[in-house]
Amino acid sequence: MKKSLRLMSLVAFLMLFATITVQAQGENDEWTEAGTYKIGASGQNLWMTINATGGLEWAAELPSDDPRQVWSIVDHRTPADNGLLEITAYVPGVGTFTMATNGVEGDHPNYTLIARPGEPVSVTPLDFDYSGLDQFQRRKTTSNQGGNDALFIKTPWGTNSRYVTAPSAAGDPVQFGLDGSAIGKLAFRYVGLPLSADENVRVSSNNVYPVAGNAGVFKLVESTEWTAYSISGTVVASGNGYNIDLSAFSKGLYIIKFDGVTKKVKR
Repeated sequence: MKKSLRLMSLVAFLMLFATITVQAQGENDEWTEAGTYKIGASGQNLWMTINATGGLEWAAELPSDDPRQVWSIVDHRTPADNGLLEITAYVPGVGTFTMATNGVEGDHPNYTLIARPGEPVSVTPLDFDYSGLDQFQRRKTTSNQGGNDALFIKTPWGTNSRYVTAPSAAGDPVQFGLDGSAIGKLAFRYVGLPLSADENVRVSSNNVYPVAGNAGVFKLVESTEWTAYSISGTVVASGNGYNIDLSAFSKGLYIIKFDGVTKKVKR
């Protein structure tokens, strides 16, 4: 009888341990340190994802830590002393994307988040300049692990916009807003260390712009080698010079890489 009781107690303990372990590694994960994370809607298998057209949306979890769902969350390069974060993703063959918003003053506090090609914006002076629209702040809801499970965005028009409304289905945009005192809970699933320096796109003075009256033709400010990709990362054209001709390809978004720079263009 005693052996049976001991066995039952051991089984109960192991079941409790397994439950705690699953919760610690699953949807209740929280942001605790600089690193790469998947960012999900708590209680749903929906994760912030760079989609096939380079946009940001909620999507079901992709296998094998797909880079379209893995975000490096570290102190913002400027102004890091204000406790703000930058959130970036690196998609091989495409480049770096920065989580941000393209909102304007009239939108506040309701913003749609975007995946902007390129690095976060360095701003000067360091004193509370949120003009890059890519600066976030970690916060807590009701936390039982000591980490952070909420996210706010800082803009020149206010600092109270945050994730508050859960998505209803895959394909929904990522929305921030304000709902009284409510703060939405996110799931930060730790993946690994932050992106290394060689995974970030270098800065260049070169740039690309469309040629007026020639749909699908683009021009570089400086002659250089370039490669054009579909938004899914497939090489569609490459060359060396000033001119990039994508007129023979279907309309849509394309990624052009040159001089270590990644630019998204619309054909």
